[in-house]
Amino acid sequence: MAAEIIIRPFQREDAESFYQNVGQDPAFLEMSGLSENTGLREIREYIEQRAALQGREHFYDFAVVSADSGEVIGEINAAYIPKGIADVGYVIGPAYRNRGCGEAALRRLLEILHQERISVFYGACRNDNPASMRVLEKCGMKKTKVVPASIRRIEGEADLVYFVKAENV
Repeated sequence: MAAEIIIRPFQREDAESFYQNVGQDPAFLEMSGLSENTGLREIREYIEQRAALQGREHFYDFAVVSADSGEVIGEINAAYIPKGIADVGYVIGPAYRNRGCGEAALRRLLEILHQERISVFYGACRNDNPASMRVLEKCGMKKTKVVPASIRRIEGEADLVYFVKAENV
């Protein structure tokens, strides 16, 4: 059974919930470029930046919210690339992983993007994150290539695995 989640634009009031469930997670901090010393003040700024951008054309960044608790449990977004292409990314808070939340959120995002006439979707994750690879595959994405960390000249980091999905619009 799919997790009961909602994806919606971030609101300024989401900062505390996001901080508690996601904002202290090393995976999120790395993905977002925030420091490991990030506190609630920095998360408020992060949320306010996203809230201020809502309504811009081709801006796809959403809070992932538990339908049961109303808590913000993650973030999902897409970077629009011209010609109907988008690069998707997501993070789910540690307490909510392996419950179908990432898959449910990604399916909803793909529906939104499809309505916007976006038909090619890319995603990537580290090869040491099999759960994320499963999310991408469950949502119909196919593994296309692996880029070793050594090629990216990042010593001690995992390889990146790239996925793609193409649909008719």
